[in-house]
Amino acid sequence: MEAEKQAAPQATSEPMPRVAATRERAGVAARGSFRKRFLLATILVAALSELYFFNLIPNVIDNSHILLASLLVSLAFIVKTPGPRLMRAGLMAAGCCVGLAVTDLALRPFLTTKIYGPRELFMYKWAPMPSVWRFAPNVSFTGVIVGDLGHKAGFQAYETKRRLVFKTDSYGFRNDPKEGGQTPGPVDLIMLGDSFGTGADTAQDDTWASILSQKYHLHTYNLSMPESSPWHELMNLKIESKRLNTDGKTIVLWALFSGNDLDDSYGDELTPSVSHSWWQSVRVSLLTFQNLSPIRAVAGVFWWRIGHPVKPVVSRRLPNGITLLFRPRYQIAVERTYDQVKKHPNYSKLIAVMDEMKRFTDAHHLAVAVVVIPAKEEVYSWVLHGNSDVADNAISGFSQAVAERCKANGLAFLDLKPFFIGEARREFKQSGQLLWWNDDTHWNGRGQEFAAFTVYDRLLGPMKKAQAAGHTGHGINGNQFHR
Repeated sequence: MEAEKQAAPQATSEPMPRVAATRERAGVAARGSFRKRFLLATILVAALSELYFFNLIPNVIDNSHILLASLLVSLAFIVKTPGPRLMRAGLMAAGCCVGLAVTDLALRPFLTTKIYGPRELFMYKWAPMPSVWRFAPNVSFTGVIVGDLGHKAGFQAYETKRRLVFKTDSYGFRNDPKEGGQTPGPVDLIMLGDSFGTGADTAQDDTWASILSQKYHLHTYNLSMPESSPWHELMNLKIESKRLNTDGKTIVLWALFSGNDLDDSYGDELTPSVSHSWWQSVRVSLLTFQNLSPIRAVAGVFWWRIGHPVKPVVSRRLPNGITLLFRPRYQIAVERTYDQVKKHPNYSKLIAVMDEMKRFTDAHHLAVAVVVIPAKEEVYSWVLHGNSDVADNAISGFSQAVAERCKANGLAFLDLKPFFIGEARREFKQSGQLLWWNDDTHWNGRGQEFAAFTVYDRLLGPMKKAQAAGHTGHGINGNQFHR
């Protein structure tokens, strides 16, 4: 009996090592399963992030939706053990992600300069205030480009290739780099505008800013920046005017574009919010790197064409065989009536910006001259509508609204539309030439020259004569130059 009692514990203790081993194996399997689940979740989140990075997800899907989907996918696969097929699918997704990334990096040295012009290559969100833009400082670019309506909208057959010289100063604006962003003497003219103000897609010496400086001897500093609304332009003036050497005779030439200035984005605050943080610098660098992706560029054009309810570009053939490209979105904007403009959601913001421009420039003893630039769709409406006997000489609703506010604030004003319509007709009749690039939304060299002549002859010249007669810059009555 004693032997049996002694043997009993041995019988019950013999299975213990096997139980421990089984538990250990179960723990190892659980840890392995968790690692697999975590790995798959990470792969899928990376895939979704890369789809967003390369713009392969439609723009209608909000960033927050992508983040939510990533979190849900991660949670699902951490909780549930994936099967072999799902793991293989995840590994295939990982392979595709790596392939896309490698392909994009490999294509950048060869395609970036062919796909992008200076705007895409050198323009970035300014880190201290990411709502405004800057070019990279001290750029000196020479290359062959084509228009924004041809290459990006699928009308390569109508592209006009031209040589572009593009330079920026040390502050990232399109000025002579020799000045280093500084102005040794008082500035005669500060230019504010969007891509028209910068002289987009035209060689540096042929822009209207350069012509006003060289031919009309106005010491000019250009603060224009593409993709800017009047609000962005006001912010840039407030930020940069502190370093500019101005006097009582300095004029701010504010160029407003009838094609999109009412539709562009506006900020809510009228005082610049400038902060220098390392996080903003890192974020801007990542966005800049992302925007130069060749894969992202192709995907962006694809989604752009699908997402626009209006056909992005239309073509019309001139009697001399030249094909002229137009942007219907601008046509819709310039055909708004005065009442439609006043009912636009951004109208009150535009008025607030114009009133703040008046207040700010008066406080800093600067005169303001406002110029409304017509869209190509206005000046060549007879081509767009296929009737050579019809020219739309009517003042646009946008121009009427701007003129009204300029008059109320005592700002000098000029609508370039009637002048450009007359010159475009005359130029085409005499030489068959245009004032716009045929494949672009912007003026060509001839258009830049005519703009400089008209603005000086009708606006800046008389203002300078008034100053010479004893008026100070900010004291000039803008209504006497109101056209």
